[in-house]
Amino acid sequence: MAKFELKQNTLISNKNWLWVLAGLLISAAVFTTFIIFRANEVTNQAKKQVALECDQYSDNYLGLDVVELAVTLKEQEKGLMFRDELCLDQSMLFVYSQSQYLSFWMKNTYVSLDIIFIDDQGVIDSIYEDTIPKRLLPSYNSTKPVKYVLEASAGFSERNNLKVGDKIEIDKLLEVSVEYVHSK
Repeated sequence: MAKFELKQNTLISNKNWLWVLAGLLISAAVFTTFIIFRANEVTNQAKKQVALECDQYSDNYLGLDVVELAVTLKEQEKGLMFRDELCLDQSMLFVYSQSQYLSFWMKNTYVSLDIIFIDDQGVIDSIYEDTIPKRLLPSYNSTKPVKYVLEASAGFSERNNLKVGDKIEIDKLLEVSVEYVHSK
């Protein structure tokens, strides 16, 4: 009879151990969820703070304080890929040595852009607004040979009331230009 009681107590101990283990697993899951939630909350607060700092509209030409130049083939291939944000007063101007038909995509581009194709006289050939991030397709194409492409934050064309056929003063963009900033 004593042996049976020992086995019964062992079984009860095993059941208790399972409850303790289940409790620990549930506690770990709740704690992990809390930590992930809190980390996301902190990240979102930081992003909002950066956005507030970025949401300043400049008095410069077309509201741009910074126009990064993409002149070399390597810079043009990378463009604004891997950037987590683009402030309202920032853009990238792709400058080609000669006019040509151009096609852009949004592969590895994390922010929505306005893409503006501009000919060698500064006349807007085509505008693509609010492009879809991280996509190979669709591609965005000029309708004729162009020498410049301006990429700016989504809504740029609307904020500046830009239309196909308008003239962009390239010299004014170059006045606030900076060398390409390498990312990732």
